[in-house]
Parts: sequence; structure tokens; C-alpha cells
Amino acid sequence: MNVFYDFNNCRESLKQFGGSDKKEAIFFNERRYMLKYNDFIPENQRNDYTSSSRNNAFSEYISCHIFEAVGIPVQKTLLGEKNGHIVVACEDFCVDGYELNEFEKNSSMADVDFQKVRYPEINDVISFIEADKRIDSDIAKERFWDTFVMDAFLGNFDRHTGNWGYLYNDDKHETILAPVYDCGACLYPMISDEAMKNIVISEEEINLRIYKYPTAAFMYDGKKVLYYDFMTSDEMLNKYPELGYSIEKIVEMIEEIDVKNIIDETPNMSSVRKEFYFVMLKARYEKILIPAYEKVQQINLEYNKSNPFFKM
Repeated sequence: MNVFYDFNNCRESLKQFGGSDKKEAIFFNERRYMLKYNDFIPENQRNDYTSSSRNNAFSEYISCHIFEAVGIPVQKTLLGEKNGHIVVACEDFCVDGYELNEFEKNSSMADVDFQKVRYPEINDVISFIEADKRIDSDIAKERFWDTFVMDAFLGNFDRHTGNWGYLYNDDKHETILAPVYDCGACLYPMISDEAMKNIVISEEEINLRIYKYPTAAFMYDGKKVLYYDFMTSDEMLNKYPELGYSIEKIVEMIEEIDVKNIIDETPNMSSVRKEFYFVMLKARYEKILIPAYEKVQQINLEYNKSNPFFKM
């Protein structure tokens, strides 16, 4: 995992990838990859905490490897260098006749124009998934909530409707779930190394980045979803039981993996950034996922007490 690759002499691909950040398409080891560069942050958008560029290459790489470690299908990523820049190489999963349909492209099949609503209401998303006949809705909802819980752990603020979706194959007349992709908004990519030194020694600064932001890229009742509030809410856990199943599953999976080792083995990353990632992930796990897990356990216990013949 700790290999740092040289992408300077790779054959170029004619494929174009969309999105806001700079991308290139190349072939590496006979597979097509999308190279993503760190975004430059204009001076008028910087503050005391931001660096001159987003460190989304590290965010993408580490987050995808954590998704992979817990067993959720995810885009394969490599870390390396191109033209003097650190880049993350994301393997193209559109192969063997499969193409990507981002979720937002389903607007013609829904009552909501997801292309015009970057952060949709969770109710609208779930209602569409339940009505969509192309994929078993139970499978689709499980992936949706698994990804939501992982994004809560990784601090993703941008899982908008263009950052997840389906793969379709016209020849096979088949639609399947795409692997998780586009995780560059995880792990606080805009924060500079210098600011990280001060954040990790301040409980107040840590808590701000857990309870106040980042928010999820979804709305509920007209308000951006706060991960902690949503995942520890009796109302939400009762309304969306699949969320509770995902919380239990993801927490138990995270307990079985070595997150610190994934961070430590990431090449060409400063020791300051490694410490920050570990401190923040440990805090998000203990302050968001564990309380949510305990709330789910409490709800299950109360249900079993009131329904002794139906054990969950």
C-alpha cells in the first residue's frame, strides 16, 4: 500500500472526466485511470485554517482504502506524482460494456429534478430508490445507508447526487450499483498542516468539526443533515430502520480493521497530517458512530422487551 507511483510517462487516454477539479486520463499497467490533482484554493477563499490547495489526493486515497477495508465495493486508488504534483489515480470502473449513470441523471424517472437539487431531501432519495425497478430496492438502500455511515465516519461533506450512482450495460440490459467513488471531500481536505497542529490539541476545535461541520450532502425537512443529530435520533432510526442496520454493521467492521495502519502506510504524507487524520477519525468514531450504535442497541432492546416473540 505504501508504493508511490510515477505517472509521468504513461500513455494518455482520449476519455474525458467531468467535475470541478483538474483531471487527466491515462493508462497504467494496461488499465485506464483518472488522475486527480489537488485543487488550488484562491486567496479570497482562504482563512487561517486553509492551505493553498486542497489535499484531496490524500483524502481520496485514504478514504477509498478504508471503504475497501470494511468490505464495501469502492474505486481502486493509487497515489503518485505527475509533473511535480501529488496525484491520486482512480481506476476507471466503466469497463466491459458498463457505463456510469450518476444518481442525478434519474430525474426523468422521478418527481424531483435531482439535477437541479444538489442536496436533495433524504425522503425523496429513499422514495425513488424504493420505486426504482432496475435494482432490488433492499440492496440499493443498504448501499445508500452503508455509504452514509461511512461518510459520517470520514467527514464527507460532498456526497451529492453526482457522486454516486449506477452502472448500466445495454448489451446485457443490466443495471448494477457502481462502486463508491469520489471521496476527495472526506477528511477535511482544505485544512493546512500548520492549522492541523493546533486543532489536534484543542477539544473545542475537534468538536466543532464533529458536531457542527461537515454536514451531509442531504437535506431533511429543509435543513442540511448533521451526522450526529441524524444518526442518534430515535425518530430517524425508527423511520429508517436500514440506517440502524448499517450503523451496527459498519461499527463492527471498523472494530476489525487497522485504520491507523492505513494512515501510517500512506506514502509522501507529513507526520502532522497523519496524526490529524488519526485523531479526527478516532474522535468521529467515538463521538458519532459509538453513540449511534448504542442508540440502535437501546432501540432494539426496547423493541425486544415489548415484543418477546420477535427477536431482532
